[in-house]
Amino acid sequence: MLIMENIIEKLNLSIELINKRKILKENVNELSQYNDYLNTPQVDFKIYKANNKIVAASVFRVISNVIAVMGIIMIISYYASMAGIFWLVIAAILGTIATTIKKSKYQEYIRQDNQYRSMCQSKLVEYQKAVEELNSLELYMSNTQVCVIPKDYWDNALEISGYIRNGMATTVEEAIKLLPSKIKEINNIIFCQNCGTQNTTAGSFCVKCGKKLI
Repeated sequence: MLIMENIIEKLNLSIELINKRKILKENVNELSQYNDYLNTPQVDFKIYKANNKIVAASVFRVISNVIAVMGIIMIISYYASMAGIFWLVIAAILGTIATTIKKSKYQEYIRQDNQYRSMCQSKLVEYQKAVEELNSLELYMSNTQVCVIPKDYWDNALEISGYIRNGMATTVEEAIKLLPSKIKEINNIIFCQNCGTQNTTAGSFCVKCGKKLI
């Protein structure tokens, strides 16, 4: 009875650590979006123009092209007539307006993007701290004396605990063998009888304590 209580106590501590890791991992995943954004370069003007259709600029550009064609036709037909030159000048002005509108929109994008990047930068310290805390916790949990559930089975902690609490298994190793999703994997896994470390059947000695695997 004392042995079972000891196992349950270790299971409870392991599940508490696993749940803490889950919360930390979710926090890291949420904060990672800010780090990812900072690693993405700003879109240059050429790409911005290609990917953002601005109606007003497009209208000015179309009118500019039409007028330019008219001016060229008039110059060709009437031998450099003033009217044709006039329309070409108008076309150039409209084209400049179209470009100005696009540049104005692009500058607005840059302003907003810089503001968002500034906010992301403020989150970066929080992200790095969360990553360090998660890594530290996982290193601590990798010790089977601290977390009796092996790393590969942290996501199955509740099922493993349930098998032991319900009397279907007396050890974590036995509980793992009852996991339906792990049946194929377990054929290649063996636990050290000395320290409980998970090993593959390809080895003859425990990777942690060096004892011969039985």
